[in-house]
Amino acid sequence: MKQPLGSVAQIAYIVDNIEEAIEKWSGFLTAGPFFVIDNFEIIDPKYRGEAMKDVNIRLALGYSGGMCIEFIEQISEGASVYSEVLAEKGYCFHHWAYMTENFDEDVQKHLDQGLEVCFSGAAGVGGRFVYMDAREQIQSMVEIIEFTPPVAEFFAMIEGASENWDGKDPIRYLT
Repeated sequence: MKQPLGSVAQIAYIVDNIEEAIEKWSGFLTAGPFFVIDNFEIIDPKYRGEAMKDVNIRLALGYSGGMCIEFIEQISEGASVYSEVLAEKGYCFHHWAYMTENFDEDVQKHLDQGLEVCFSGAAGVGGRFVYMDAREQIQSMVEIIEFTPPVAEFFAMIEGASENWDGKDPIRYLT
C-alpha cells in the first residue's frame, strides 16, 4: 500500500451504474482496473445505531497511482448512509477513507471531535469499518477501515493489478 496508514487512501462515489462509472473513469482518468463485488458482505451492519436487516450494495475498487477509487451502487431500498446523500445531492462524491491499526482509538478521536457514527459493520474480508458523519465539518463522510492482514492483502491485490495496467479489461468481477 503506497498511502501511509492514517492518511487518505480512498475516495468514494455513489453511482447509479457501476459498469458505466468504470468505463468513464478508466478511459478518462487512467484509473483501473476495477474489481466489482456484487452483494458486498457486511457483517453486523448498523445504520445510525440500528441494526440493518436488508443491505445490498455493489462495490467497485480500483487505483489511480496510490489512490483507491471506490464506486458504490446501492441495490436495496431503504435508509442508509448512501440514500441520505442521494436525497441531498444525487449521485456524487460520498466519502474519504483511511486505514488504521488503531481502529478503536481513531473512532474515539473523531467522536471526541463531535462526529457521529452513522454506519458501521465488518467487511467479509475481515476488518471493521465505520462511517463518521463529517458533513458539517468537511462536507463529506469519513470512513475508517481497520487495517488487518486480510484487508492489507485484499487492497494490495487491487493496487498491484493497477501497476503497469495496459488499459484492457477495466471491469473484473470478484466472486
